[in-house]
Amino acid sequence: MARPVKKGLDYYPADTNRRNDFKIMDLLNEYGPLGYTIYDFCLQYIYENGYFLDVPLKQVCLTLCRDIGAKWIKNKDLVGQVIDYCADIGLFDKDLLRQNVMTSVGIQRRYDSVTVRNKVDKSKFWLLEKQKLEVALINAPKTLVPVTETKVIATETEVSATNMPQIKENKIKVNKRKEKEKNKDIFISLLLQDESYYHVTNLELDNLKINYSLIDVENELVKMSKYFELHPDNRKSLDDIKSYIDRWLLKRSDEVDSIRKNNSKVPVKKRSTGAFNTGEVVL
Repeated sequence: MARPVKKGLDYYPADTNRRNDFKIMDLLNEYGPLGYTIYDFCLQYIYENGYFLDVPLKQVCLTLCRDIGAKWIKNKDLVGQVIDYCADIGLFDKDLLRQNVMTSVGIQRRYDSVTVRNKVDKSKFWLLEKQKLEVALINAPKTLVPVTETKVIATETEVSATNMPQIKENKIKVNKRKEKEKNKDIFISLLLQDESYYHVTNLELDNLKINYSLIDVENELVKMSKYFELHPDNRKSLDDIKSYIDRWLLKRSDEVDSIRKNNSKVPVKKRSTGAFNTGEVVL
């Protein structure tokens, strides 16, 4: 008799720099270390059972209160609030959470990488195929026309064979010129959730440099582009990318400003000679 396939995991991978994930930063900012602890316990429950947890939310909250301890959770309703907030910021899938199912695209992507050789049934509540389908639909042609509506009489569109190569060559040149002119206005392109790009224009770059004059905006945008390439789970939608850019640059500006203020508070040393102080400043 074949051994049953194990769905749960004994371990799961986690990024060492997940503290820099803006979703985690938002969670810490809103609920502090306790909020992150609740989220981390939820991940353990999910991966122990597979790639989703199909349990009533009230039961999850009671289990969390027991595991973390009443000493730290004074209000049981807080646990449910934290879980709902995690769904609001994208750490859990909001639609499935309404059905008492706890999972997300990121959770399933990590699970899929660990169980790539296992014959685990991934049909139930599986979001990765849905995401691929949505990307395919987004990238599909927007104006499909029935073939019957585009019939053209051959005699009306005759083009001599000698003219065809020249027409094709001219069309390629025009397209290349248009693409070159378009790229002149783009400073950098940021990869989004749906595998499309958000183009930061030179005009937008100039405005960002005015608003965040303390930092090297160009360098920060290059870092952000590499960050999205290496962390697919943290890519943003077209609606969220502008606010994300502002949060990123504001955070870096605050760090630079804080360093400058701390350096300005360093006490000035004075050098004294003999029995009296000359007041000479030592740099």
